[in-house]
Amino acid sequence: MGGSPVAEGPALLDRLDGAHNHGTCRLSVSSGIHVDPVRRRVGWWLLGRHAEAYEMAARWPGWEVEFWQDRSDEHVRASGGRFAPPPIDRGGALDRVREGAREHWRGRRSVEAVGPALAVIDAAWRKVTDYVAVEADRGR
Repeated sequence: MGGSPVAEGPALLDRLDGAHNHGTCRLSVSSGIHVDPVRRRVGWWLLGRHAEAYEMAARWPGWEVEFWQDRSDEHVRASGGRFAPPPIDRGGALDRVREGAREHWRGRRSVEAVGPALAVIDAAWRKVTDYVAVEADRGR
């Protein structure tokens, strides 16, 4: 996590001061950060797990820091349209995992090659189970 922008704390604002405005991000990415300097809020997410994820708030003293885990949709909401990634192709991700597993078993690739696709499937599964839990709480 040391190389992540969120790990920089408020110094990130100095680095970004005067940076070019790239407009809306429409890329498929595996992590993101939303910084609101007026409200002194930081929200960030990533696909995968990191041991230091819940320690990032300490790097932003006086700021409200929220770790959104794998919920990139929180970033979409917070960004006001400036972060608009393409929809996740869950079927395509599953196909890539299957193909990566086949190639791994044939000895052609390491399992790390399918890591991003596994992270997408893991995130999608957690969203499904979260939805089921919410619906169960509502008595449906």
